[in-house]
Amino acid sequence: GDVSIAIVLDTSGSVEGDKLRSLVAATRALLKGLHAGDRAWLLTFTDRVALPVGETLDASAIDEALLGAHAGGPTALWDALFAGTAMASQDTGRSLVLLFTDGIDNASWLTRDQTLDCLKRADAVVYAVAARPAAEDLMRRPTDVARAESALNAIAEQTGGAVWHAETDARLAPQFVA
Repeated sequence: GDVSIAIVLDTSGSVEGDKLRSLVAATRALLKGLHAGDRAWLLTFTDRVALPVGETLDASAIDEALLGAHAGGPTALWDALFAGTAMASQDTGRSLVLLFTDGIDNASWLTRDQTLDCLKRADAVVYAVAARPAAEDLMRRPTDVARAESALNAIAEQTGGAVWHAETDARLAPQFVA
């Protein structure tokens, strides 16, 4: 049957450069797997959540919007995930949220626990596609990296989804929209 898919793309400063490029490439790979009746939204987020493409059946509209993606600013991951879940869960049928991020949050109004609680009540499955942490982050901020990883694992666990890695798993993307 048809699927409602909220694509939630991190465009905050922490994904500047290679991370954003790999997240956009993974998003593109995934768009190829959409079927004719699938509805999709594109949300992007820094400390604010934006909706560059509202509900559409046209994957190319999202593809086009990705061309303009550039990174900057703080990260409101939990707020964006809440918004994406609300979008995808509007309809009956299968709801997916595809979250493309490095997992860092430093600007949300909502807490991790509040958002996980909302996810539990919503009927959406969240797949997180994670950008690889930069080597310098692993050295300088190992606790941030660990917290980000744990956040993404908690999201996947709560919703029956999974965590993938943008660089290595992008080619697998089309399979789970099937």
